Amino acid sequence: LKGISPDAITYISSLKGSGSIASINRSQKLHIEVIERGLENHSSIGNTLVDTYAKCGSMIEACAVFDKLLAQSVVSWTALITGYAQNGHGEEALKCYEKMQQDGFSPDAVTIVSILKACGMIGEAKKGEEIHTEIRRQGLLDNIFVFNALIDMYAKCGKLAKAQEVFDEFHVRDVVSWNALISGFAQQGQGHEAISCLQMMQ
Repeated sequence: LKGISPDAITYISSLKGSGSIASINRSQKLHIEVIERGLENHSSIGNTLVDTYAKCGSMIEACAVFDKLLAQSVVSWTALITGYAQNGHGEEALKCYEKMQQDGFSPDAVTIVSILKACGMIGEAKKGEEIHTEIRRQGLLDNIFVFNALIDMYAKCGKLAKAQEVFDEFHVRDVVSWNALISGFAQQGQGHEAISCLQMMQ
């Protein structure tokens, strides 16, 4: 309205805004504007579009944008993997993760958190254990988000002894760490252990 033309940063911020409220219509309008202004090949805008469509629950459009990226990166792969995990498509997230590695990209902490969520969602404990090995190799276990995601994955897969083992390894815990363990005991019908865990937390 002020007559000032938006630039790449404007579009990135606006797309993040529309993704945060899951507004598919607003996201599509912004996408059209991006194309009209010849910014569709801007790597950061492309990555943001993948993430925005995923947050809007439109994985078809997220994939379409991803496939058109001139250069895919850890950021774009992670946006796609996170999108699948957040939208309940655990197996698709795992396929993406494997393809990402085949293409020579190493996962970062954000990728690891999302893929562990996907493993927990579909009860893929074996793959989760492989990722645990990767976490140790990369020295990511001291990352609280990775640590919590690992406990949650083992708990959701019913591997409570393993969840407890990981929990005991790390001495800096937060309420999310405790919740993951308590929820795991409760979901597996181990009420006494859940209560005992709550008392220890307090």
